[in-house]
Amino acid sequence: MRVPELRIGILLKARTFLSVASGREGFPADAVLYRKHQRDGKAIPCIPGSTVKGVLRKSAAKVAHLLGLTSCRSVRPEREFTCMGAQSREGGPCDVHKVFGAPGHPGRSRSCVEVTHFLPVAGPDEGRKWFESGEFWRSPVRPSAEPRPLSITRVGISDRAGVASPGLLYTYEQLPIGTMFYGEVAIRARDAELRKKALKLVLAALANLRLDRLGRAGIADVMVLEISEELRSLAEEDPDCRLLLRGLEEGWWS
Repeated sequence: MRVPELRIGILLKARTFLSVASGREGFPADAVLYRKHQRDGKAIPCIPGSTVKGVLRKSAAKVAHLLGLTSCRSVRPEREFTCMGAQSREGGPCDVHKVFGAPGHPGRSRSCVEVTHFLPVAGPDEGRKWFESGEFWRSPVRPSAEPRPLSITRVGISDRAGVASPGLLYTYEQLPIGTMFYGEVAIRARDAELRKKALKLVLAALANLRLDRLGRAGIADVMVLEISEELRSLAEEDPDCRLLLRGLEEGWWS
């Protein structure tokens, strides 16, 4: 696959216990971490690109109005629940769905934002190395870090009786505080105006992500490690994008 011209290298760092679950899959837990299988047969905990993209879309929907862009504020992306539906009163797709698309809707609703899997890294330098090589887009990469999940068991409490509720004992896997992941977000759009809207929404969504949930109510810091020269040139054309990019590069939440 060709390396995108407009791309951002992003570091996520868990500030709370972090869990992005994929189901049981034969593991002795009710919710296990999503894992990416390597060529050697090992399975490494990671954050799926589809999960990050969904979180970014929801985050963008909350802050679009602050940037002079439109959002139907739909929680679900399917067209029947959004401005893309036949019964919609919006008069057409909002800017958020023009950028992120809506599943099941033909034509111009195709997303112009692509997100890779976020793989565990030992530190920012490893992410910068991957960005420089462009390996995320050319071939499967093997991370050097292998975070060790923790098994957390919780029980539901009956408010009325003040005791454990029968059948509400459950176990799920979580990653430790401080676990770091690296991934990339790319923008592919031929229309110049759509590229600008996409960049503004992606940067604003990343900035707002520190105040939003990732996985099972996890909180993660977001830092932009690297950006392509083409994307920086595009960001320089808009004062909002310049401000957002500067803050994300410096690390607002450090």
